[in-house]
Amino acid sequence: MSHLHYGDPEERKRKDEFAKDQNSEYFMERLNKFLLPLEDEMLRDCKAPKLPVTFIVGAPRCGGTVLMQLAVNTFALGYPSNLLARFFMAPSIGAWLQRMILNRAPSRTKEFNSSYGATFFPEEPHEFGYFWTSHFPVESIHYFTPQQLANIDKSRLLKELASMEKILSKCLIFKSLNLDFLITFLVNCIPTPFFIHVRRDPYFLAESIYLARIARYGTPDAWWSLRPKQYMALKKLDNYRQVAGQVWAIKTEIERQLKKVSGSNKMIINYEDLCRDPEGELSRYCEKISFLDLPLERIGPLLKPLEESNTVKLDNDESQKLRAALEEMETEKMW
Repeated sequence: MSHLHYGDPEERKRKDEFAKDQNSEYFMERLNKFLLPLEDEMLRDCKAPKLPVTFIVGAPRCGGTVLMQLAVNTFALGYPSNLLARFFMAPSIGAWLQRMILNRAPSRTKEFNSSYGATFFPEEPHEFGYFWTSHFPVESIHYFTPQQLANIDKSRLLKELASMEKILSKCLIFKSLNLDFLITFLVNCIPTPFFIHVRRDPYFLAESIYLARIARYGTPDAWWSLRPKQYMALKKLDNYRQVAGQVWAIKTEIERQLKKVSGSNKMIINYEDLCRDPEGELSRYCEKISFLDLPLERIGPLLKPLEESNTVKLDNDESQKLRAALEEMETEKMW
């Protein structure tokens, strides 16, 4: 099955405003396959990225998208835009188009808005999900066994990243939920990886995921977003425990894998601190990555505080059920 198709049957239940246009999907897949010979030619002299590559990781609804928006509007970074992301099998071609069409265009991003990780303008950052799933095909869960990872074409991945870095003439930064369970793999694959773990109050993560289910599918009964290795066990629980378990499973796995990463190659940003002082948090990133011999060029104005969305939106009964589920899942042994 093509990696363009939904990775889980529940994904087909999307409400009309979130449904994928299958004709567009088919066209883009054909276009990308048509461009593969040129992509192969462009990768011929590429080996691996020479500069540090930043990966933003965190649970769904943690604030990773707004951090990515802030980063690429503040510093000269290479990133997959909504335009580039259409060329998921031919990222070199996408990078050239981004460089020629978008690099000199002023950003229209003023409010740093998004819809469940999706941004709105061609120049804004994209999760690049089809690119990552082309290298790491997702089946029923997003967790990969050592045997599955042993079969990944590391050479091709490194060549594509190196080509994007060369064409965009900047160090790369990515934010994708597909990366959350690949930290250990990336540490052993990328010459100089750097990880930003975005954290948020677990209650507001869980509440936002719960509300995303309703917004996306019209019901809280359908699973939304990242499926950890405990997915099948969690699916047997009620919706509150499913969401709470999803939060704790993802959080625990990210922290487990980040323990193996050198302190100089990682940092933590709390969503609440990012909203309160985005200038200070982005400056910390700039200082941290400069120790990897990468001074970042400032391209944007000073950042102003952002509106924090940590306000309870569920009614009291639902909120209490979700908090109780989080407390129960916090001590669950399956993590």
